[in-house]
Amino acid sequence: MIVALISVLLFAALIFIFIPILPPGLFVFSAYLIYAHHTDYNVFNSLVLIVVAFLSILSLFVDNVLSFLGAKVFKASRLSMIGMMIGMVLGFIFGGPMGILIGILIGSFVGEFVNSALINKSIIVAVGALFGYFAGVLLKFFIIGGLIFYFLLKVLILKS
Repeated sequence: MIVALISVLLFAALIFIFIPILPPGLFVFSAYLIYAHHTDYNVFNSLVLIVVAFLSILSLFVDNVLSFLGAKVFKASRLSMIGMMIGMVLGFIFGGPMGILIGILIGSFVGEFVNSALINKSIIVAVGALFGYFAGVLLKFFIIGGLIFYFLLKVLILKS
């Protein structure tokens, strides 16, 4: 029963890296915590759980923060940032994962265009925000993927 629950949690974490409905770090940390409790903390001690908790929390922020940083690198205005946030939320509500990408592009473009009335600058800011989002997803993939890999390595191969 524990193996099935942990398998579902780790699989859900992988899915939620790319579909940002729920934070994947929550699922990974839960898997570690359940397994640690199940094995009387022999496999994963409190230090490991603290590190996993830290990395899980870090993964919460990377994709959103990097989207904003990507836009800021390309000199996005405050309105562009607000537009990007609104676009992300509305895009997800109306278009799911693909809607997030479209929402980031449209939201940051519209926000920048309202601010500067320059189409070229608005396009550059929108693309910068999108690249930042992809960088965040990639970093989140490495963090969560690394935690899952370590879990599987420790539990299935090293066994202690």
